[in-house]
Amino acid sequence: MPLTKLTRKGLKFVRDANCEENFKELKPRLTTTPVLVVPNSDELFVVFTDASSTSLGGVLMPNDKVVAYASRQLKPHEKDYPTQDLELVAMIFSLKIWRSNVVADALSRKPHGTLACLALEEWKRTITVKQCQWQDEKLRLIWNQIQNGEQLDGWTVNVEGLLYHKGRLVVANIPDLRESIMIEAHRSKFVVHPGSTKMYQDLERQYWWEGMKRDATNFVAKCMVCQQVKAKHQRPSGLLQPLPIPEWKWDEITMDFGMGLPLTPLKHDTVRLIVDRLTKSAHFIPIRKDCKVSKLARIYVGNILRLHGLPSSIVS
Repeated sequence: MPLTKLTRKGLKFVRDANCEENFKELKPRLTTTPVLVVPNSDELFVVFTDASSTSLGGVLMPNDKVVAYASRQLKPHEKDYPTQDLELVAMIFSLKIWRSNVVADALSRKPHGTLACLALEEWKRTITVKQCQWQDEKLRLIWNQIQNGEQLDGWTVNVEGLLYHKGRLVVANIPDLRESIMIEAHRSKFVVHPGSTKMYQDLERQYWWEGMKRDATNFVAKCMVCQQVKAKHQRPSGLLQPLPIPEWKWDEITMDFGMGLPLTPLKHDTVRLIVDRLTKSAHFIPIRKDCKVSKLARIYVGNILRLHGLPSSIVS
């Protein structure tokens, strides 16, 4: 740690007694057992990672022999991550280091079987999209117009008969087809649950359909994995603090709405609930779900302000 701090920006390079002691301790650890071994591409590689409250790191080992170490201190915003997220950060950090080879070798080259599988899936998807384009009446009309010699801005048909818009393959308005494409772009074996913006950018390089960005946003919002492991990039909020007890009745009130109720003869389907925080006395006012703000204000004046006066605070 003392030696690492010397490499930071804006910090003077002062090698004190503590740094010298760490340096002397580091030399024998790097030059004695365990000694780093040369990697063998025929062996199975295993990556061990771990994270603490201050740093994270990993070790690359084939057959219980160390090939390489990697570590770094946590960034300021990472110190607020929960434990499971820090473990994932350590994994991603280690894998990025040992996948960044300039020349492709056994650690970074994909197997030929995987590449062949990708090519086959891409071919199958192209055939499916072509078949579905003919099922979309709007796309079939555009295709016929282009074949009749009309010039449509951005629309083209390639030699295989596929309809393209601005160089991107047009996907028909078939929910199952678009759903399958978004599933592959979000949670297949070759992606790691990207956010809505990244997912849309990946899709728009190859595909086009109306409302693609909206569909990608809604798809990510419904992904349970993303909702459960999403890291909060903010300081912990701490324990919930109760509100202070009011000193006078109807000086501080709470307001809420109960919706989805059966219709009354006057077409009311919502209850507006207003409660005094001190005495817990309440008013239940029937309203409609589509009631405007201006009407809500008039209802408040006629039912609450007229009887109890103006409160000092309203908690919704």
